[in-house]
Amino acid sequence: MQRFRDLKRIIVKRFHYCIYVLGLCYTVGAICLLAGTCLCYVCPRLYDGGDFPKTLIFATLVLSELFVNLALFIIRASYNRIDTLLRHDQSLTLPFCSYMTLSRSLSGDGTHFGTKFCSACQATVPKLCHHCPLCNYCVFKRDHHCFFMGGCVGFGNQRHFIVFLFWALIGAAYALYMTTSFFNTFQWPLLPFGWFDCLLPVYLTKRLLLWDWNMAQFGFVMLLSLAFSSTIVAAIFFFVQWFFVLTGRSMIGYFQMADLFLGKDNPTLGQRIALVFGRHWWLNFLLPLPYLNRLDKDYRRVLYSHYVKVL
Repeated sequence: MQRFRDLKRIIVKRFHYCIYVLGLCYTVGAICLLAGTCLCYVCPRLYDGGDFPKTLIFATLVLSELFVNLALFIIRASYNRIDTLLRHDQSLTLPFCSYMTLSRSLSGDGTHFGTKFCSACQATVPKLCHHCPLCNYCVFKRDHHCFFMGGCVGFGNQRHFIVFLFWALIGAAYALYMTTSFFNTFQWPLLPFGWFDCLLPVYLTKRLLLWDWNMAQFGFVMLLSLAFSSTIVAAIFFFVQWFFVLTGRSMIGYFQMADLFLGKDNPTLGQRIALVFGRHWWLNFLLPLPYLNRLDKDYRRVLYSHYVKVL
């Protein structure tokens, strides 16, 4: 077991940048492949070579939302660090240093403020932090490390992750609709068992046994499988993330919502949503909002009071 852990650390240390690049390339490539194939190949044939302005406008909207939220997710990942988060908090006017640690585990008024020691960072951090070996720092309110987005989902960028999933679900579902329409129109007569032959494992097995390859048909089956799997994965992650937001949990499950609202054992539903999306949460799904996430004022005050300069 120890050898396996050591091997894992070596792989992470040496190839973390490659993993980061490959994950982002897959996401961007999948988006471009689905959009490009549907707009340049499927739609012209479904509409007999005519114009499809509504589809183009809709595709432009979806692609814009996806790429802007992907960029904001990467940029806001730095605000998963507690020191960066507090340094850019406009409501805090006390002097701040470049590197800090926590000095106590209880606030002055007796409110419990749990901390823990991170052996990787060699620092005492809030118990809501969790160290990520790929990002190589403690992520505040960490949910998980998303390889396809190139970073950890945490306090600073969770809302951009959820909004990205929302538009990915809409875009993938529409691409699935277009490909199934194309299948019913052009491919159904060519496959004796219809939809059953479009299942990727079935199609590959039959082609390998018969060694009869039709590259256009193979490409269509791959496109259909990509659209279907993207729709399912985006839907699962989107609803699971909303479950975590509403219940105050995370994929790791190492914190409770009450930990972020000191002195409040049962925060309201509005407080839980506002912690991730801000006051007007629904606006995030219409326009990418660039504002920073804000901690609860009591938690922010106690957290800041615990940071002292490391000499």
